[in-house]
Amino acid sequence: MTQKLKEIQITPRIGENDYATKLKQATKFISDDRDKVKIVLKLRGREYFTHKEHSIELLNRMCQDLKDISVIESNMRDGGPQQKKMIIILRPR
Repeated sequence: MTQKLKEIQITPRIGENDYATKLKQATKFISDDRDKVKIVLKLRGREYFTHKEHSIELLNRMCQDLKDISVIESNMRDGGPQQKKMIIILRPR
């Protein structure tokens, strides 16, 4: 069985219920399917400059919530103001 790379996209203004849904999806991908998960945090407009710290905290929170079943394979990559996204890749433990 080969490992696939599944992608989950979030934004800094994600609600608690939406966050819980994305967390549940990531948990399913990692624990049931044994796939890697690429978490992409997309920023729009000026959000890169105004919500950058909040975005980093959100990605760290997602990693903390998944730390029992996953390991960080690729540390956070910041696409910079041109790409306006932050990426982290998790793999199953």
